[in-house]
Amino acid sequence: EAGYQYNIGRPRVSAGVSVEALQLATLFKRNVFDKLRTAIGQNAIITAIPALGESYKEAEALASYGEQSVPSVAAMQEAQEFLEALPHWCATPTPRIEPSGAIAFEWDLGPHRWVVLALKGTGAIEHSAILGPGNELWGTKNFAGTLGNHERGLLQELMSM
Repeated sequence: EAGYQYNIGRPRVSAGVSVEALQLATLFKRNVFDKLRTAIGQNAIITAIPALGESYKEAEALASYGEQSVPSVAAMQEAQEFLEALPHWCATPTPRIEPSGAIAFEWDLGPHRWVVLALKGTGAIEHSAILGPGNELWGTKNFAGTLGNHERGLLQELMSM
């Protein structure tokens, strides 16, 4: 079972083990469980990946008529890394492929409450958001396969509104 090779989920044996070793084991377990609590295996990734596949098929069809660009392999890889990095508390995004070939993930939670994060396979993530009346944000940050503090902050603020 997952984690059993690291003695996770089994009763803890502490006889003859130093306090430091127990602290290290606790830190390790916390790190493993934090990773397991990301979007991997959660509803966000389970429903977003098939929807992204459907968007890709639509983009291919439109590209054959010259109406849209198909996302690059690098953009698809970034999109997968992005979905895997989403925290467990995050609502499921709606994926879509923009005419430029960028892969966008949208959270629309009602009037004046939405965030869009888009990836092009270039190592950058673009964001646009409305987090309340008159609170509009947009820009670009580096993307290295993990959710940055800025993007995490945008999503936290959106989910807490």
